Amino acid sequence: MLKKQSNEEWIYNGQRFYIGQRIIGTEQSEYEGLFGTVWEIRDGKDKETENETPDIYCSFDAPKLPYDIQQLEKTFSDLYGTPKTIEDIVLDEVIMSPDMIAPLDTVLPQKTVYMLIEDWAHQGETGFKYRIYSDKNEAKKQMRLTFDRDLEEGFFEGLRSEPDVIEESDENHYEIFRDGFYCEEHYALTIEEHILLGENGG
Repeated sequence: MLKKQSNEEWIYNGQRFYIGQRIIGTEQSEYEGLFGTVWEIRDGKDKETENETPDIYCSFDAPKLPYDIQQLEKTFSDLYGTPKTIEDIVLDEVIMSPDMIAPLDTVLPQKTVYMLIEDWAHQGETGFKYRIYSDKNEAKKQMRLTFDRDLEEGFFEGLRSEPDVIEESDENHYEIFRDGFYCEEHYALTIEEHILLGENGG
C-alpha cells in the first residue's frame, strides 16, 4: 500500500499520520528535535525496509540553532565513527518508523494554574518572587496572607507616607506606587492565570 497524495492518512496505535503533515523527530531517532514533513507512507509489499511497521518518508528542516547543529553532527559522527558536518547528513527522503516521529499538531492536555507574583522597590532595594498554585482560591488566600504579613511587618508603610502615592486594588491585584517614580517606589501583589501544557497537564 502506497500513500502519497495530499492528506492521505494512516493510523498507527491511535496516532494519525498523513501526507504533508508537520512532524518532529523523537528520542528514538537520530533526528531527535528536528522539524520535518511527511511526504510518503509505504506499507506491505511497497515497503523498502523489513520493518514490521510502515515506512514513513520524511524531509527534515536543517537545524538553525548552533547547538542543534552541533548535536546533530555529534550524533551522526558517533553513529558512523567518523566526523560528520551538517552538509554530510541526509535530511531529505529519510525513512522513519512511527515511533521515531511525532506530529507537531498533537494537542497536549491543558491545566490552568495561578501564579502569585510579589514585586517591590523601596529605598534603593528591589525584590521579585512568585509561587504557582493549581487552585485559584488557594492563590487568593495566599495573596491575602502575604499582604497581611507585609502589612504587619511594615513592609510598605514607609511607601504609604510618600507624597503622590497611588493605591489600587481588585480581586486579584493590589498595588501601591509613587506617581512618576514607579521603578523606584512600588509594591504589588498579582494573581495571573496561565495555561500549563504537558503530559500531566490534564
